[in-house]
Amino acid sequence: MPGGATRVAPFEREASGERLAERESPRRVNDPSAPSIPVTLPTGASSVRRLARALAAFALVGAAATLAGWFLDFSRLTDWDGRGVSQMPNTAISIVVGAVALLVASVEWHRVAAVLGGVVALVGAATLLQHATGLDFGIDRLVVYREWGQLGTTAPGRMGLPGSTSLTLLGLSIAMLAFPRGRGLAVLGGSATIAIALLSLVGLVFGADRLYTIPQLTTIALQTSTMLLALGAAIVCLVPERQPMRTLLEGSAAGLLLRSAWPLLALLTVVLGWLEIRAVQYQLFDPAFGTALLVLLLLGAFTFALWWASDSIAQHERVAHASQRELERLADDLRVADRRKDEFLATLAHELRNPLAPIRTSVELLKRGGASASVAAHAHATIERQVAHLVRLIDDLLDVSRITRDRFELARERVELAGVVRHAVETVAPLVADGGHSLEVALPPEPIVLDADPVRLAQVFANLLSNACRYSERGGRIALSVERDARHVAVTVRDSGIGIRLELLPRIFDMFVQGDRRLERSRGGLGIGLTLVKRLVQMHGGSVEAKSDGPGKGSAFTVRLPLPAGAAAATTAPPPSRAASQGAGAHRVLVVDDNADAAASLALLLELGGHDVRTAADGAEALAIAPAFRPELVLLDLGMPRVSGFEVCRALRAEPWAKGVRIVAVTGLGQAGDRRATADAGFDAHLVKPVDHADVLALLADLPRRNVATA
Repeated sequence: MPGGATRVAPFEREASGERLAERESPRRVNDPSAPSIPVTLPTGASSVRRLARALAAFALVGAAATLAGWFLDFSRLTDWDGRGVSQMPNTAISIVVGAVALLVASVEWHRVAAVLGGVVALVGAATLLQHATGLDFGIDRLVVYREWGQLGTTAPGRMGLPGSTSLTLLGLSIAMLAFPRGRGLAVLGGSATIAIALLSLVGLVFGADRLYTIPQLTTIALQTSTMLLALGAAIVCLVPERQPMRTLLEGSAAGLLLRSAWPLLALLTVVLGWLEIRAVQYQLFDPAFGTALLVLLLLGAFTFALWWASDSIAQHERVAHASQRELERLADDLRVADRRKDEFLATLAHELRNPLAPIRTSVELLKRGGASASVAAHAHATIERQVAHLVRLIDDLLDVSRITRDRFELARERVELAGVVRHAVETVAPLVADGGHSLEVALPPEPIVLDADPVRLAQVFANLLSNACRYSERGGRIALSVERDARHVAVTVRDSGIGIRLELLPRIFDMFVQGDRRLERSRGGLGIGLTLVKRLVQMHGGSVEAKSDGPGKGSAFTVRLPLPAGAAAATTAPPPSRAASQGAGAHRVLVVDDNADAAASLALLLELGGHDVRTAADGAEALAIAPAFRPELVLLDLGMPRVSGFEVCRALRAEPWAKGVRIVAVTGLGQAGDRRATADAGFDAHLVKPVDHADVLALLADLPRRNVATA
């Protein structure tokens, strides 16, 4: 079960980074002089280290207050409960040193902590030896001595047997923290110290004076037992990789049981026992009745604690099972996504190879000098169609990538829907004709105005119409209809094609989801067109829905878009189909591109149009050619070695002779941000590769004008 799913103690609620580091990497000490201790820490180790520091700090402050009482001759600071049993100066000094040692150990300066622990153990062992032999080493009154506070002592200023035993164990345990094999012994020593301290504390709480006042055996002050309890607990907390802390911290049912039940049971036992003793002292009932009542209350307390712990464990298991199911679902989703990715890559390879085959064949036909004019025209047309197909594939891939990474921007404007639809229909007209399909377009008589990106909206409708063409048998019927209500307009594309399986409908817009794989391969497509449609429609604030009665029964896709306020106002027409501008005249053109084939082929095309053309393979060569050539138009690639297109543009703009030169960025990047960057750098226009020759002709025809434009 995942441990992180537990609803447990506060020390498990930590920053994920710290928890991950503690789970996955061995912990090593920071002190360069300390022995290397590779320790894998469980979840919550940082929190219990902080708890250990707090316990050590408590003991440090308490012992320092006791020392102040001895030096200031103020007995109340040395005897917290006023029963006459004071904490001796040597005890207070040893506790101060032990607390400092544990604070040092908590930041992993183990060698320093070991030395300080040795000092504590030495003082405790020397006092034990005095108790055992009756000798007096003179250490009991070495620091300060008062006549008061000597109740229960066997010699003036000497700490009792429980205190000296505990300090010996405490000092040895602190020293053992520095050694990997000794850390388990450190826990044992800390636990023994806790047991001795609890023995006297129970006596103090319940009034059993034999447990804390018998000379030579149990004499110990309240603050001494309290501070020893804190230091023993701090040692145990500093070894979270060993029991009992390991089980206490883990996210298992055992750890949850300990965290839930043990504190409650311990507290209830002490409180109920104390109440029973006080009730008997005040004669509220006799000891027999008190004992019987205590047993009943303890049974009830144990039952409640176990029920509470069981409920916590059950909730923990429910959360763990839910987490396990979620992990399994995510794993299934990852497997499906990985399979779709593999299928997509295979389809992509297929789709890229498909147009390359006729292109290569057409090139071979053109290479043969004896080809007739009709054969050459056919080859040219084939190459043009297949290149356009490749461009559409790459554009769709780039669009989906940009949308997925939130790097896509819409160029919104008021646009009439009818113009957008006409543009989409013009785009798919060749597909409709090739398939022998009939296409009916039904538009309302009144104009419908949208706040939209006309190019992207035309792309949405063109993709839907293109899908309808590809997935309809030859001679299929395709219809595009438009309906509107008060707040929305709905554009529906219906076809009589192969339809969609009902189980596929909920996922038809997911990335890489396709219908029949063989049909998909035969008709072309990457499985991203509908994803692109959905994302673009959503960016316009609309929605898209697919419907089909099943295989062979056609399909319908409905795009719903919001109508803007004042939708009946006059609109900006959508971009018309670009036509090549002729009659541009002869001009001097400099083509700069590090792709030699791209530069040479574009130069050759321009030369066939009667223009004087020079080429440069990089920015440095362009800057060397330009002053003598004095080009009127510079077609400038951006990403080049040595000197980039941006640097070339800035350098040309600084030349007096180049003030009237039209500089055009030619790049594979075509987002709105990319266009802004080139305009800010001084470019007059922005063309996206592969460059449409009609755009270049339009630029040549427009040379006399100096307005900044983007193509």
